[in-house]
Amino acid sequence: MTDNAQFGHSIELSSVKEDKLPLYAALNRVFDENRSGVLTIAHDDTRTAVTVIQGRAVSVNHENTSAASVMSLLERSGLIAERDVIRAERESRKKGIFLEDAILSRGLVSEGTLSSTREKLCLEVLIDLIIRPDIGVTAVWSFRRGTREMCSLPIPYLLREAQRRRTHLPTIQRSVPSTELVFAKTSTMSGKPGDERWEDLQLSVAERQVYFFVDGRRTASEVALATCQSEFNVSQSVQALLEMGLLETVKDKAPASVGPLASRAAVLRLASLVLAIVLLLGLTAFSLHLRMGDGNATQRLMQSDPFKEVRLSGPRNRLKGAIRLYEMSYGEPPDSFETLFREHFVLREDRKAAATFPMGEGYLLQSQEIPEAPPSNPE
Repeated sequence: MTDNAQFGHSIELSSVKEDKLPLYAALNRVFDENRSGVLTIAHDDTRTAVTVIQGRAVSVNHENTSAASVMSLLERSGLIAERDVIRAERESRKKGIFLEDAILSRGLVSEGTLSSTREKLCLEVLIDLIIRPDIGVTAVWSFRRGTREMCSLPIPYLLREAQRRRTHLPTIQRSVPSTELVFAKTSTMSGKPGDERWEDLQLSVAERQVYFFVDGRRTASEVALATCQSEFNVSQSVQALLEMGLLETVKDKAPASVGPLASRAAVLRLASLVLAIVLLLGLTAFSLHLRMGDGNATQRLMQSDPFKEVRLSGPRNRLKGAIRLYEMSYGEPPDSFETLFREHFVLREDRKAAATFPMGEGYLLQSQEIPEAPPSNPE
């Protein structure tokens, strides 16, 4: 079964009733009749397919909800780097899997973060289409099994959110006509930052969060990324802060900042040049010092061989340890090197060091007396 809705006409949004909004009426009917299927929305020479199952929108096929858009939002939010996206795309093509699955398999973001990002994009696309009268809607009450779910947005929530935005949008757009505008704190613009006491500001949680991230450089769209709020909610908070006199619109931002930015760039270039010269001179002096030090070290190394000293000190250290061990074992010092050797406390090659090792009034290795030759027989 196929139902074809009539195309709407471009009229003032604030005067449009819900029954004049094609997608609003279609979703309302889907929920009342507990239908499931695919709604195809024709708009701006493009088509968007919305899959609805059991009172929820579970898939929104639109350019702004594609995997590339999800990756772009994650990248602009600072959650992933561009090089990570490139590697994930390469893995996706190689393994034949979805790009989002490649991102998850590499552990770049959690599944919850990915789902929230995707659902945020789906929500913004749907709300924009719901409050537009100049679209056409075609409903097919069947859907392909195994449809990949992108979100889980209850239809009652979508309709209420669309009503809220449609009610407040005209007023908000008068104060914030574009999310590319830049705003700054009034205290900062007056040259007296920090005069306001945060605890005295009667702000909601969303307004306080937006007020914190507004810095005179971020656009409203960039504040939305920083706060993880929708652009509509940020615009609504900015409007309230403007009415309270806490924010001001930054006018002629580019021309006003050209002079200071140029001066700052020149100073930075000069400082970089000076720093490079200092580093170069320092490296040259350090290199000369190392060369002189290497020559002296080479001469000292030629004069004394540290490895030879270690090799010569080994036997004497073993003799000292052997004598202590013998005294601890037998309660008296050894009488000769041969005694230590029989107990396997020393090595045979330690005999040479024992000849000059002091022990009592002599040395550990005593010289052996040569026996006299026997007398010859008388003739």
